[in-house]
Amino acid sequence: QEAVRLAREERLGRKRSQVGDTQAPQADSAMALPPPLPSQGLAEAPQQSLSAPLLPATLPANAPEKNVPPVQAKAQEEPPEAPASLLSAPAAPASPAGKANEEKSASTLAFAVERWRQAWEKGDLDAYMACYDASARQGSRKTAAAIREHKKELWQRARPATLGLEGLRLSIQGTRARAVMRQNYRDENGKGDTGRKTLAFVLKDGAWLITQEDWSALPHETGN
Repeated sequence: QEAVRLAREERLGRKRSQVGDTQAPQADSAMALPPPLPSQGLAEAPQQSLSAPLLPATLPANAPEKNVPPVQAKAQEEPPEAPASLLSAPAAPASPAGKANEEKSASTLAFAVERWRQAWEKGDLDAYMACYDASARQGSRKTAAAIREHKKELWQRARPATLGLEGLRLSIQGTRARAVMRQNYRDENGKGDTGRKTLAFVLKDGAWLITQEDWSALPHETGN
């Protein structure tokens, strides 16, 4: 029996080897790659350069020069000139006649201030009131008539003694003017005040008349 079994295994082994020999060529034929194509019929495509050709650093010595017209920058347009009527003309110098009139007006105004001072210092009520316009204002008094009544009552109690003016400053604009000064007043009893006096004038019929009178006390002073 042992011999029979060995003989049977030997036959099976031979059959298996025969089957493997017949299948191997088929596997080789299935796995084989196709032969490479012949290279004679194919031409290699030329490679294109992606970089631009470099320009020579310097031109050849014998290269002809070309006259290239220079590029002219566009001239900036200048703003148009302003019309002559809009241009400010220099101030014309004052004529001799105009300067003389200004000096005369200032002199006349200074004379009006002095006339008013003298009338007050003398206690001359009529001459004093002749320096004022009918619509003049003096503090809380709104008319020349009210000013007259106030001064009449005041001077009946104590007549003026001295009235001094210092630092007179005048300004004139046409028929209007202003006088600013320091005023020192004393009556016959020795009472008085020192303050800042401002007189506004109007020119009427060639005479400067007071239209407004204001007084403000200086420090530690009391006014009438």
